[in-house]
Amino acid sequence: MCKVLRLLDEPGRGIAVLSAPGDRPDAATAAMAAATDWRGAYGIDEPVIAGACAISGLFDLEPMRHFQAREWLGLDEAASRRNSPLLHPPATGCPMIVAVGADETAEFRRQSAAYCEAWLSWGHTGGLLVAEGHNHYSIIGALDDPAGPLHRAMLAQMGLAAA
Repeated sequence: MCKVLRLLDEPGRGIAVLSAPGDRPDAATAAMAAATDWRGAYGIDEPVIAGACAISGLFDLEPMRHFQAREWLGLDEAASRRNSPLLHPPATGCPMIVAVGADETAEFRRQSAAYCEAWLSWGHTGGLLVAEGHNHYSIIGALDDPAGPLHRAMLAQMGLAAA
């Protein structure tokens, strides 16, 4: 992504403004991308990401270290801390929708609420969207429902009118 952004930032090309949606594992990636200091780390003028939507994410990987998955993930304490967006308050940020299905596990709902609360406490804008009738696997389909709150929230975040 940084190579594309550098190319777009060349004189005469203009900078791309991206929206970064992410579901499940990509929710943490979207959160980390939204929190990146693009100018300091890559020399790219901000804002690179105009808005983000983190869907059904794990924002604190510490609980994962206590399950069998830690072995195939190679998740030690250092990797857990390094890859947990909840532990890295960004100096800059964009509007963030943190979405979670109402029928997801308590841990996904807890982490989504905690990350949204932290994002707001760090001085950024955003909100928590709990999608009624959705679980960890069905919530991504809510983006495709023009009448649904997740679809409408993403359009609003991008400054677009609902169809």
